[in-house]
Amino acid sequence: YSATPTSSSSSSSSSSLPSSSIITLPLTYSLFLTRLPNAYVQGPDGAIHDLYRSPPSSPSSLPPSCHIYNPSARCYLSLERQFTYPDHSTSLSEAVSLLTAISGGGFFHHWLLDSLPRLLLMREALLLEEEGGEEGGREEKWRKRNVRLIVPPSPSKGHYVQEGLRLLADAFAAAEEEEEEGREGLRKERGVEKRGVEKRESSRRRGGGQDKERIAPWPFNPRPLHYNGTGVLAVQTLYFYDWAPSLPPSSTPSILPPHTRLCAPPSGLRLLRSTLVPSFSPPSARRHLVWLHRDAGQPRSVGNEAELLRALTHLVHTELHTDLQILRGSQDGISGALALLPYARVVLGVHGANLANAVFCAEGTRLVELTMAEGEFREYEHLASAVGLAYRPLQGQMPANGFDDMVWVDVPAVVAAARAAWLEGGEEEIGEQNDEL
Repeated sequence: YSATPTSSSSSSSSSSLPSSSIITLPLTYSLFLTRLPNAYVQGPDGAIHDLYRSPPSSPSSLPPSCHIYNPSARCYLSLERQFTYPDHSTSLSEAVSLLTAISGGGFFHHWLLDSLPRLLLMREALLLEEEGGEEGGREEKWRKRNVRLIVPPSPSKGHYVQEGLRLLADAFAAAEEEEEEGREGLRKERGVEKRGVEKRESSRRRGGGQDKERIAPWPFNPRPLHYNGTGVLAVQTLYFYDWAPSLPPSSTPSILPPHTRLCAPPSGLRLLRSTLVPSFSPPSARRHLVWLHRDAGQPRSVGNEAELLRALTHLVHTELHTDLQILRGSQDGISGALALLPYARVVLGVHGANLANAVFCAEGTRLVELTMAEGEFREYEHLASAVGLAYRPLQGQMPANGFDDMVWVDVPAVVAAARAAWLEGGEEEIGEQNDEL
């Protein structure tokens, strides 16, 4: 797997886009499903371990040692915060943990691009174990197993945790309904009438379409458990899905870049997109230039955004003859991104969580990221490569160590980058699309 798509190193890129010093990394991902008996989930980041920690009998006593299991990030932030002595426990028979080292805190980027791909890959792996079983018996078996999803609490600004789960549930329900209609049509062609019991069975299964109370996708318990980090969850059988990126032995450099440990494998990111965006319109219908807004007061919000938007509006009206759309992630949610980004030709924004929504863009969409000065913040290069976007980094817009600062961008440079990305297809292609419209 190449971390930089071929299209991003194309010689046709405009000189107004700075050349990237990004190194192409051939990554290999090992994927695996972990099943743990008698495990515990505890703390703000959902640390997984195998020992219930009771307060010591005396200040000098130390608790017994335990094993700590830590999905993809290979670390927990502030490890000591995960292991306070719990004042209560909640028992679960079977559960899937979607908490990782950072998504447990309810960060949108890590929920969308880490936890949800993890859920989809987990679902495929668990359902594969049930392949070949009787359909009706399979449904009843999953109902009895009652596998619960452990998810972070939705933050006060949005409800994207539940929104993401419900969108997946509805997508699977719609796909199942479409498949059922196809099977029903085939049965009618053959003159076979479906029995009443089978009709009732299919009418109440697998997703949000039939079951208004369902939030989590089938085959999991319809209601996820939002865990806020207090107490401890005692699980008889706990599942989590994980991966390990690695470099071939002969690679240069031979050290795996830190950012890759936080990046889901391309297969998971593509699965997320294909589940929620089953098909795309032709390229001629992708006519939006999209700016990804960051709320005022957030780190890396753009202090001169009003000036920038005026300049981009002038660009689209006088030169590109298209429209400028603004995606306000905290207000529009995942649903808003799904309604807009599949129709985007160019998407641009400052490094931050709203860029995660680019996973819903069609292949070939240009993604212009106003990058951090530090090289380790390369998550969106990885995303672009994984789902086939043309990644166009715009450097020099943020100072070193400016992760928490407000940003004042170079407006002409951003406009030039937007123009160059839009025109990469050539004036002839643009003219043909305008004629078609």
